[in-house]
Amino acid sequence: MKRTLFIILTVFMTFYASAQGTEFEFNLGFTIGDLKDDLGMESNGKGGYLWEVAPRFSLGPLVGISYIFSNNGATLFGDSLGFTISAAGRYDLSEKVYLGGDLGYGTISAGNGTEGIYYRPVIGFKVGERLSIIASYTSLNLNESEGKTFIRVNKGSTLNTIQMGLSIR
Repeated sequence: MKRTLFIILTVFMTFYASAQGTEFEFNLGFTIGDLKDDLGMESNGKGGYLWEVAPRFSLGPLVGISYIFSNNGATLFGDSLGFTISAAGRYDLSEKVYLGGDLGYGTISAGNGTEGIYYRPVIGFKVGERLSIIASYTSLNLNESEGKTFIRVNKGSTLNTIQMGLSIR
């Protein structure tokens, strides 16, 4: 039930874009790298507002929520929720193609609840006035703290995903 509700919510959020400057995305992807044996598919929705700061260049905040499905028999992680908050930039190379990137902070509920630096390069292909097909690589460097100190000891992994999706902007 949670999965179905989450997917319906992210699809609704993706297609409910009415103000100019808003950006909504819905992506599906698969895990690669360190955690590919434990975590499988990922679906996520993102929303934010981008301001045109120069001709063909936009910047703004972007927030996202992800549902990461565990692989069958995975013992380290179960299904996990992830949250990101980032600064997003988009540069229009032409009327049909744009490049972009997100840089920020992310956390997932897997394990003991891990967090870290989040980044995501994006390429988009416009198929309509506001609709684009996007491809992206996402990386979340997961860290765990030793005790309750201000010193962070990196002993985590990196969650990497390759994604395809739709963007409305």
